[in-house]
Amino acid sequence: MASIGDILLMIGDLLYWLAYTFYAYLDSLYRLIVPPALKSLHGDIALVTGAGGGIGSQICLQLGKAGATVVCWDNDKASNDKIVKQLKANGVKAFGYQVDVTSRQQVADISAQVKSQVGDVSLLVNNAGVAGYYQFLQMSQEEYDRVMDINLNCHMYIMREFLPKMLEKKSGHIVATCSMAGHEVFPYSLPYIASKFAVNGYMRALRREVSQYPSKPDIKFTSIYPITINTGIITNMVKLIPKRPWHEGIMLDPAYAGKVIADGIRRNQEDIFVPPSCRALLWLRMYLPTKAWWKLMDILEPEIVPLKKD
Repeated sequence: MASIGDILLMIGDLLYWLAYTFYAYLDSLYRLIVPPALKSLHGDIALVTGAGGGIGSQICLQLGKAGATVVCWDNDKASNDKIVKQLKANGVKAFGYQVDVTSRQQVADISAQVKSQVGDVSLLVNNAGVAGYYQFLQMSQEEYDRVMDINLNCHMYIMREFLPKMLEKKSGHIVATCSMAGHEVFPYSLPYIASKFAVNGYMRALRREVSQYPSKPDIKFTSIYPITINTGIITNMVKLIPKRPWHEGIMLDPAYAGKVIADGIRRNQEDIFVPPSCRALLWLRMYLPTKAWWKLMDILEPEIVPLKKD
């Protein structure tokens, strides 16, 4: 049986939590009206994977514009060289490395080069990603493993290389491009969905773990949740057939996404939704009856048709 002291302690904890919750609501409301100032990235070394195209290249441009030295990683040398050249033309200090992020050894070797040639990475953006839009039973195990290696496993390889120095310096920023698919599902994308739910989970777990370190490092964590961005990761794999008038404009411009993401990083946001209105879907999912939620998805989603394999 709980003692009087235990009961008083629980009551004290509850009152403290209620007071803090009230403060958190007020702070959120204030920040909705007055967003935090954009921090300068001068002096930061930002490493972006999947830098050669899509959202990655736009993130690189925006981080460089904010003053960061940008380290571009991509397996496609031509596209990576192109973004590095564009960054340098904009007056940004930029470096490019061709890396297969699914290779633990390559990640270790190229990370050593970055540390030697550029310096300690203070802003890590795990952005490389690939889709797998096929019916599950038609997908080979090799294709499934490839999606998981690029979208999830490589994050672990890369963070093991750069997180220790951030912990030593007690500062840094880790960013992961997740997806709205890390919160909700859609057809023909089982490995992609699985990988993005895992990214969402590991970022929350790592943020919580680092907060428990006795040294209390000031390391920020940011998860990015885009919806449909007009990049090859989608358009090369599926055809989106509009069922409603609003489906015509469902594909967002990568430049818009890059700006929203970079601004969110510079404001130390823990979660960045692209577009920001996507956050409302999470509230709807929590409070709608399950049948009503699935019916809403039937209405909101365009028809998704996987492209046939060659």
